[in-house]
Amino acid sequence: MYAQIEDTDACYPIKSNQRRENNYRGIGLAIVNSFYKFPDYLREGVKQDKEILSQLFASLKLEFRPHYELTKDQIVTVLKETAQDPKLNSDSMIAIAFSSHGCEEGLLGVNIEDRSRHRHDSDYKNTEDCISPAEIQEIFNSENCKALAGKPKLFLLNGCRGKGVETIVQKERVG
Repeated sequence: MYAQIEDTDACYPIKSNQRRENNYRGIGLAIVNSFYKFPDYLREGVKQDKEILSQLFASLKLEFRPHYELTKDQIVTVLKETAQDPKLNSDSMIAIAFSSHGCEEGLLGVNIEDRSRHRHDSDYKNTEDCISPAEIQEIFNSENCKALAGKPKLFLLNGCRGKGVETIVQKERVG
């Protein structure tokens, strides 16, 4: 889970002329992939990702814009359309969360080829349906997204990358 911030205006104040409808301070874009071309790539737990991202973006006063089951080309289209959204002119920030299978180069779209001979995402080398963090950042840099120049851009990437194996750590309950 995440820490609840009681007074979000105290940690990142926004001028009154920057507020828009519903007091949103920006866009919270979520790109969540769970179903892929091949059934054995199904990602469990995606429903919880959707719920947690919705709650997180609401607590940050961001307009929640979820997108599901996208190929790389569709991801690029959504990102470019969002980067040109006129609402960003009055917004104070953007947060973009990705939850997808990954590869060494980045995050995978749903149109990946069969890689049944591999068991781990880190073995996947085909980059045709893969978007890199650098590609994502370039779409929102100050040259390509002038409305967000000098404003915070938060990128959350959830996907395997590389050959390292993540170990499970049990979280201790407090109280």
